[in-house]
Amino acid sequence: MTREASILNAATRVFAAAGYHGARMRQVAREAGVADGTVYLYFRGKRELFVSLFERGLAAFLAGLDDALASSSPALDALCAYHLGYLGARYELAVITQVEMRHSDPELREALGRIMRPYFDRIEGVVAGCDADVKVARRMVFGTLDENVTAWVRSGGGFALASLAPEVSRLLRRALGGDCR
Repeated sequence: MTREASILNAATRVFAAAGYHGARMRQVAREAGVADGTVYLYFRGKRELFVSLFERGLAAFLAGLDDALASSSPALDALCAYHLGYLGARYELAVITQVEMRHSDPELREALGRIMRPYFDRIEGVVAGCDADVKVARRMVFGTLDENVTAWVRSGGGFALASLAPEVSRLLRRALGGDCR
C-alpha cells in the first residue's frame, strides 16, 4: 500500500471516530504511522484530505457499480444491492458518508455534492424507464438507500445492511412503476 493510501485509510478511521471538525491532522499522521508533517506532503490540509477521501472513495465505488450494472439485471436491483453491500462492508466509510456529509460547512458540502454528481447520473440512467420524473425518481432512490444506510449506522452496524437490498429494490420498482429496470 502506498503512503498516500495509508494516509487515506487512516483518515477514514479518524474522521469516523472524531468527526470532521474533531479530527486533527496529527491524529491522521499517528494512525497512518507517519510523521506529522508527512500528511502535508500529500494533502494541504484537512479539507483537501476529506475531499480527496470522497473523490477516491467514490471513484472506487463507481467502478464497482459500473461492473455490477453491466453484469446484473434488473439494473435497479443491482444498484440497490451494490450500494447497500458496499457500505455494509465498510462501516467507517458509512459513518463518514451518513454523518459527516451532513454536518460540514456549506463550501465543503458543495464540493461533496459535485463529487457525488456522477453517482446521481448513474441512478438517473437506471430510473430512466420508470413511470416517474427522472430527477424525482433519482432523489427517491438515493434517499431510500441513504436512509437505510443511516439506520444501519445508527444501529452500530447491528444488522446485515446488504440483506435489505431485495426488499428495498422491490418497493422502489413498485413505487416507480413503468419499465423500471
